[in-house]
Amino acid sequence: MKTIGIFTNNESTALRIATDIINDKKVGVTVTKQIRTNSNLYVEFSDGTNVKWIKPNLNSRGQRVTDGYIDISTCSLEAISTIIQPSVINLENDPEIIIIDANSDNKNYDLDTLIDRLEKIRYIKGNITNISWYDDDYGWQTIKGVNISSDNCLSFE
Repeated sequence: MKTIGIFTNNESTALRIATDIINDKKVGVTVTKQIRTNSNLYVEFSDGTNVKWIKPNLNSRGQRVTDGYIDISTCSLEAISTIIQPSVINLENDPEIIIIDANSDNKNYDLDTLIDRLEKIRYIKGNITNISWYDDDYGWQTIKGVNISSDNCLSFE
């Protein structure tokens, strides 16, 4: 049985991720049970998969999941290390850990926010050597350097 935890403090993010999981299920897999309140979200599927929203706070200790979605915009590094990682069972079996950055305010990042997100990613995934993005004109691009312009604009080459 697979139990997927959605770790976030944001109800709309939890609902969006749960909806995406529901929509991605294989043909013939149906929702058999669904509970939704303003503080709880739980979905059971006919294939035995369960999805639950877990707010990363002290009351969440003791939760157990096999896979997880971690919203690094609402989860502190302390919550990741003391609440979320202990919740994911069988870490040695390479669980599916999906990192999301909801950025629900859609604000531009400053350097401190970028560093915060990158530190959380490094803590969860370790050193990632393939850092890239997709450019519509040039395809996949990788970072080969960092530039700071005279007006303090950070860019990558």
